[in-house]
Amino acid sequence: MPWSLERELLDFVLRHLPMPRETDLTTIIGDARDALGALEPGLTFDVVILDIFSGPEAPAHIAASGFYREARERLAPDGILIVNVGDEPALTLVRSQVAAMRMAMADVAAFAETGMFQGRYPGNIILVGTQGPWPESWTAELTARGPHPARVLAGVDLDPFSS
Repeated sequence: MPWSLERELLDFVLRHLPMPRETDLTTIIGDARDALGALEPGLTFDVVILDIFSGPEAPAHIAASGFYREARERLAPDGILIVNVGDEPALTLVRSQVAAMRMAMADVAAFAETGMFQGRYPGNIILVGTQGPWPESWTAELTARGPHPARVLAGVDLDPFSS
């Protein structure tokens, strides 16, 4: 389930994202926390995707472990939470979001073009929260798919980004 305030961005992603025809996708345009609270009780999802950040600022009511715990409660037992974090070279927002997600999810990994982790330029890092240990096979799969060169940080490799 993707949430977005920007209909145009969501339309662009849905046009270019390869998804199987049988995909059951629900999209919501609006504030993610408000929309989460308005969902029917007991409704769960296999994947929740959030694209809520623009630059180094993020809405405080969303960029917090409490919101991530609420999102986790809406996940199926093997469901995952994916958050797109746009940030400046210091990666201050990425660091705060890794720490917040780690408080809510069993494991968290970060995926991006390799240079993003070196803080060379502004850009996006994708955070993935799982409800069990990070599957190592996902690291190889994501790295192979790109961008190239791509890097996935999980476990102790992600520790420097959780301060």
